[in-house]
Order: sequence, then structure tokens, then C-alpha cells
Amino acid sequence: MSISSVVSNFELLVKPIVQPSADILGVGRTVIQGYFLSVANLSSRDDFRLQLNFRAKSTNLSSSPLLAFWDVNGNNTLLSPVSNTPNSRVYEIRLQPRDTGLFILQPNVADRDVVTAANTEIRGYLEATLATPFGANTYNLLLSPEHRGTICLKALSFLTVLLQIPLRILISWCIASQLRKVVQLLSFSKFHQIL
Repeated sequence: MSISSVVSNFELLVKPIVQPSADILGVGRTVIQGYFLSVANLSSRDDFRLQLNFRAKSTNLSSSPLLAFWDVNGNNTLLSPVSNTPNSRVYEIRLQPRDTGLFILQPNVADRDVVTAANTEIRGYLEATLATPFGANTYNLLLSPEHRGTICLKALSFLTVLLQIPLRILISWCIASQLRKVVQLLSFSKFHQIL
């Protein structure tokens, strides 16, 4: 006996924020986005085994290398799919009673070609199937899906642009977080020279 449910949609990205032809400053910012699923077993006595079936159609799951991890104790264990087709990829996780884990599915950004190409865009949905041992028919699980992303800059291009822009324009152009990064990268004397 198994119990299945659609959990959420997902979107995996390694894409430029602005198309290269429109990037007039040449900073080349790229977003890298993964899917994160926090899983809590609220049962006080039963382990469970959960199959996570990621489904995608328009852009299939084989269009870019992906990595999956299961983290219960801070080790980020690399997972291999138990089933893998262009439109479906299934991973299996296990969790003890009263424990919490984090499942991560992301583009393989360790592969330089994936980051350089910046052409990963995969959308679909996740269906979770709970294999219930010994005929149990109820489990208390808490599933919390989310997308997390980061923005990467072409560091050298970004610094080159900064060194050519007067500070008063730079301040109006940068948002606060970018300005903090700039301050960390350049010494005060470099900023003084830009004036």
C-alpha cells in the first residue's frame, strides 16, 4: 500500500538575469536556483521511506546535469535516482521518528560547463509517495518546499566597471547589499582614487 500526493512545483535555474545583448554594463549577473524540501517525521515510533518523483515535460530533466542531496545530520549525502527518465526522476529518502531532513535538488554547478552555458531552466512538479510498511495507513509528516537562489557576478568584469564609474554614480546605481560587497573588495584608498 502506498500513499501519493502532489507536493509543489519546482524550478531549477542557471540563467542570466539580463540577456547578454541587454547587459550594457557587462556585469553578467547569473541566477542559480535550486529546490529545497524540508521533511519532518512527526511520528514518535515509525520510520518512513518516501519516494520523491520530480516530473517535467516541456524542458525535460535530462536537459542539464542535476545533483540531489539528503541531509539529516549535516553531511549532505549525494543521492542517485532510483528511477530516471527524461520526464521523471525519482529519489528515495528515509527518516526516523521525530527527525527532520532536508532534500536538495539543484543544477550541477560543480560542472563548469553548466555555469558557463547559463542555460538551465527546468520546471515541473513534485509528487511524493509514501511506502507504508506493515499496512500502516497514516503518517504525520510535515513537508515544507521552497526555492532558494543566489546571484553570481562575473567578478573581474564587475570590478572593471566599478573602477570606471565615479563614486556618486556608483552609490545611486548599487543597491545596499552590492555596495557592501564592493566595500569589502576594494580598499578605501581605491574608492578615494575613483572620486
